[in-house]
Amino acid sequence: MRLIKLALISAVVFFGLLMAITALMPSQVRISRAVDIKAPADSVQKLLARLDSWEQWNGYVKLLADKTTSPTAIYSPELQIMLISESDTTIRTQWVQASGKAFPGVFNIIRHENGATVQWYFDFRIKWYPWDKLGSIIYDKQIGPVMQTSLAALKEMAESR
Repeated sequence: MRLIKLALISAVVFFGLLMAITALMPSQVRISRAVDIKAPADSVQKLLARLDSWEQWNGYVKLLADKTTSPTAIYSPELQIMLISESDTTIRTQWVQASGKAFPGVFNIIRHENGATVQWYFDFRIKWYPWDKLGSIIYDKQIGPVMQTSLAALKEMAESR
């Protein structure tokens, strides 16, 4: 009986500590990458604004099976990407996973005399659950490398035109 009582109290204390620690973690995570492109900013903006050209450079789109693309959307069973808004400096997209989880993907285009700097970021809202908050620690390691290689391919494509 003492052993069961000790195990129960230990589990409650451990869960309480886990909740306290994860309560200190942020509920929003931004994963961001950027690249300098030596090409006219207008041509870079056009490449980003047409989702049907993303398969040529975007690592996430290349991995999708059974996809349907249009200038404003990409649909597949695993992921849907929709163009939300477009301006000279910002391209906003909405990404929806098969599970229903939605998050924005934004491209900022910073124009300068040598070309443009493209910043790409995703914003994730994290629920209060301890496992969700602890899982968000590895988002950057999972998502960042694919974003970086995609931006490198975008750079190569834009500079070769």
